Amino acid sequence: MKRIIFLVIAILVVCVALVPCADLGFAQLHSPFERAAPEFQVAENWVNSKPIHLADLRGKVVLVDFWTYSCINCLRTVPYLNKWQQQYKDRGLVVIGIHTPEFGFEAMPVNVADAVRRLGIQFPVGQDNNYATWKAYENWPWPGF
Repeated sequence: MKRIIFLVIAILVVCVALVPCADLGFAQLHSPFERAAPEFQVAENWVNSKPIHLADLRGKVVLVDFWTYSCINCLRTVPYLNKWQQQYKDRGLVVIGIHTPEFGFEAMPVNVADAVRRLGIQFPVGQDNNYATWKAYENWPWPGF
């Protein structure tokens, strides 16, 4: 009896694996890697650089860090991101921070600039108060990469 149940389950698994999701009524899932990266939609300001556009980054490996300065998990990544930026910049790595506030006080440009200076962040940081870049990249956590 156990063999029959196992065989039925195995056949069902194989059948489901062979039928495309659309045929089952599910929407096709897409990967963020299946489309071009969205343009940075930073309306507020940039810290550590002039405004950055995707055209400026052609041929580079880009790590986009969605963060906010009062998130402890975001703060813990800063030393690693700084190190990677320094260690691999000559090989084409560019780290870009997109500061997206969780709380109102984090939206103030002076607070963001002070946090970037205080934390010793060495890479460009765009301030995304209206979540435009956050949404364009379909991000949802802090930190998000």
